[in-house]
Amino acid sequence: MRIGLISDVHSNAPALEEILYYFEDAGVDRIIQSGDVIGYHPFPNEVIQMLIDHKVEGIRGNHEIILFTGDISRASSPAEHAIEWTKGVLSESSWEYLKNLKDSLRLEIEGFSMAVFHGSPDDPWKYVEAVDATSDLLEEVGTDILVLGHTHKPFVRELKMGMIVNPGAVGQPRDGDPRTSLAILEPEKMKARIVRLPYNVKEVREKIEEVGFPSILSDRLKIGR
Repeated sequence: MRIGLISDVHSNAPALEEILYYFEDAGVDRIIQSGDVIGYHPFPNEVIQMLIDHKVEGIRGNHEIILFTGDISRASSPAEHAIEWTKGVLSESSWEYLKNLKDSLRLEIEGFSMAVFHGSPDDPWKYVEAVDATSDLLEEVGTDILVLGHTHKPFVRELKMGMIVNPGAVGQPRDGDPRTSLAILEPEKMKARIVRLPYNVKEVREKIEEVGFPSILSDRLKIGR
């Protein structure tokens, strides 16, 4: 079985579309996303419809938490701007989809256990970098495979007792590579690999300018930071 892993789509429909084409060609059987479907970019309804159409399983991230709680105390000004705009354009079906997302997932796949969180297992706002992805963290969760997001930086950590994977950000990479990011997981082999794909960044930047988002949200897409 091949599982496609994605995270931090952040309303970037052109990037997600490229990834979904890739998953189809790669023979992916199941797709899982680890939070932050919305925020930063101006295609929330298009992204959510694609996730629904492709039966993507997933969780909420900190941007969905902000959307529903209104608590902006830990959000940057550009993030706040994008979320406020998103509130005004979400369709009824999009609201319903986001409302039904859980904080985490625990799955049994091909005899392997998997847990999916956005930040850390105890805090969706906490960044778990590659150096923090240790056996202790995997033991704390109690599964063979742990999938995370939030950092916008991809990594695969193969450990004696299992694996920790962050597929990176679909919508806003921050590791210096502007290409969209995903992971392909083969649980029966206990192997995962990160894949980077070019996409139509110009389309997203033009739409950001059209709707009047802060320019930093456009500029950072060019450099992946």
